[in-house]
Amino acid sequence: MWIVRPGDTPYEPSDELRQIDQQLVQLIQRRKTCQDFENIPNVKTLRQWLGEDNDAVARSLWIFRMLGNPDLEKAPEILEPELPVDAESLMLEVEWDHYRLLLTHTIRYQEYSLVLSYLTSQQAIEQGLLQVTLQIAGDSRNYHVKGQSMTSNNQFLFIEWLIRPALPQRAKNLTWSVVPSEKPIFNIRFPEMTVLRPSSPLNFVPYLAPGL
Repeated sequence: MWIVRPGDTPYEPSDELRQIDQQLVQLIQRRKTCQDFENIPNVKTLRQWLGEDNDAVARSLWIFRMLGNPDLEKAPEILEPELPVDAESLMLEVEWDHYRLLLTHTIRYQEYSLVLSYLTSQQAIEQGLLQVTLQIAGDSRNYHVKGQSMTSNNQFLFIEWLIRPALPQRAKNLTWSVVPSEKPIFNIRFPEMTVLRPSSPLNFVPYLAPGL
């Protein structure tokens, strides 16, 4: 979720769907002009509207939480489709508590790079809120890093990072670190979620596969 790339999925809706989508966009823009737009319906209210359809309630709650988010500075960028220049394995990791954050590889484009990573844990992390900053040093460039997309299940939290300017070749030789942050990677408020972050900055080290 939260990855915006025009052209990945053709938008060819029916007239009815196009009309609904246009109304949704207009309502979203209108909602954000309300003084108390951060307030969102709770589960009890959604059940009054939707009945006992748990999937519909969960889906609606997720949408409202995003709509009630006042912080937009970390919203995903719209990336125009283009072919990558190359890809490179990273396989760098950090560990804290019972969590392991692994940077698997980077995909380099002309103006930016994408770094793919995932967080694992000995415990379920579906309700985890990752509050860290990814930092890169080791050459003369000042890298700007932001979260671009995230998906999760009970065992993994997949994160894609957008990095500008594009990383050089042999990017794994740079100094990679993860720093605790007061804000989550994605600005969505989930009061019931566990905050996932180390207590101090950590440098990534080469990944050691189990058994080695």
